[in-house]
Amino acid sequence: MNKKMSYITIGSVGLVTICLICVISTLKFTNKNNNYENIVRTEVSKQLSAINLEDKIEESVNQAISDIDIKNNYKDELSLMLPEIEKTIQNNILKELAKKNDTKTNPTKPNTSPVVNIPETTTIPNTPSIPIKPSIPVKEITYLGGFLNETEYIKYKNVLLLTHTIVDGNLNDAVFIGDSLTLGFVNHKKIEASKVWAEKSMNTKEITIAKIAKDLDGQAINIIDALKIYKPKVIYSMLGTNGVSWMTEEYFKGTYVNYINSLKTNSPESIIIIESIPPVALSYIINEDFANNDKINKYNKILLAVALETGSKYLYTSQVLKDVNGELTKSYDSGDGLNWNELGYSKVLEFILKSESK
Repeated sequence: MNKKMSYITIGSVGLVTICLICVISTLKFTNKNNNYENIVRTEVSKQLSAINLEDKIEESVNQAISDIDIKNNYKDELSLMLPEIEKTIQNNILKELAKKNDTKTNPTKPNTSPVVNIPETTTIPNTPSIPIKPSIPVKEITYLGGFLNETEYIKYKNVLLLTHTIVDGNLNDAVFIGDSLTLGFVNHKKIEASKVWAEKSMNTKEITIAKIAKDLDGQAINIIDALKIYKPKVIYSMLGTNGVSWMTEEYFKGTYVNYINSLKTNSPESIIIIESIPPVALSYIINEDFANNDKINKYNKILLAVALETGSKYLYTSQVLKDVNGELTKSYDSGDGLNWNELGYSKVLEFILKSESK
């Protein structure tokens, strides 16, 4: 560092040495907050509160932080900050030793000890060495509430729908294909029945042959025949809840790819949006041990791969339904831990109406 820091005036150099080493150790494993200035201050305060040295260390911490350009790109900042703070702490401890020795020899003489610059390999007397390490692991950047890591996001970003409007606030040219969760849009009067091609317990194996749509005369037909008639601008597909429980990953992906390709073949101008499999509540996980949110998350990533392979889009509807624990938010639960209540459907529909393809 180019700036000089204020000396840390304390009574016991040993306490400072041990305390500051603890601060460094704690900081190395702290990665829960992206604001590293706050991390430094918080951890220093915790370590020094027991010996009432918060005021003494604040100047040193402020100076160390001010000499580092803390940017929004938080991925690399902690690894940059720690070596600088470590060097500062080493310097300050040695300064205090020099001051203490000079005071013992000349009690009334002012302290004129020169500033000592310690090389990175210098060991602090009577303390374990604090090696200056290059880069240290920091919290990985995640997206969509932790659903994707950075590598996955880069891989799938072109199929992800994030903040967008494909239907311009209305659903006149859209249809929704799915199971009981999709059927709930009709039951709660959120979407008209003619736009919803869904049936309870539907899965990707049966979806193309089941007669869950209607023709112009109101006769039941399968979705393939319905596509030939209506040619919707947008097709929303939310399937998988009933497949997670018994389909292997390979079988699930294979049947979903075949299903999406059938949609594209029979309605090539349609924009196909694959919606994520929604989360379930803890009560559902306990009662239905074959389905849990960890498994759902895994199958949702398979759906991302399906979207990429078939040239479709992917909408992570789950993000508006999850609570902080990754489970279905209690206020959206209809009571069975799986289906949503009216508020849940309102939230999901609001999210869908704001989604668009770029």
